[in-house]
Amino acid sequence: MEANKVHYRHLMLFFFRKGKNAAQAANKIRAVYGEGAVAERTVRKWFARFKAGNFDLEDQERPGRPSTADKDLIKTEIENNPHSTLHQLAGMLNKPKSTIYDHTVKLGYINRLDRKRSWGKRDEPPLVTPKAGLHSKKIN
Repeated sequence: MEANKVHYRHLMLFFFRKGKNAAQAANKIRAVYGEGAVAERTVRKWFARFKAGNFDLEDQERPGRPSTADKDLIKTEIENNPHSTLHQLAGMLNKPKSTIYDHTVKLGYINRLDRKRSWGKRDEPPLVTPKAGLHSKKIN
């Protein structure tokens, strides 16, 4: 996704230097890459930047507090105990549930409620766990 954004920005800069206006540039980019490529408002924003002399195509720093949650630690906890809940993970890692949820989604995990609350990757089959009421205990 980021590579596409930078590519579109290069195209916007090309059309800006060629003397096109924002509407023409947006139409030409969408004609090649499809309707969802860029919005005309986005092209206008970048053209305003270029007109001001700022030709840097990377995103600028945004205000706000950076995330302090460690994605690797969350991933390790899920792999070690795939049956843990968001509440349990939040307690173990001392982070808010919303932060844990956001990071699990970014890591590609989904909470498989149909499999006794286990975490798994979106395209992987769920873990196999026997249901307690269906399987009798072995007696020696």
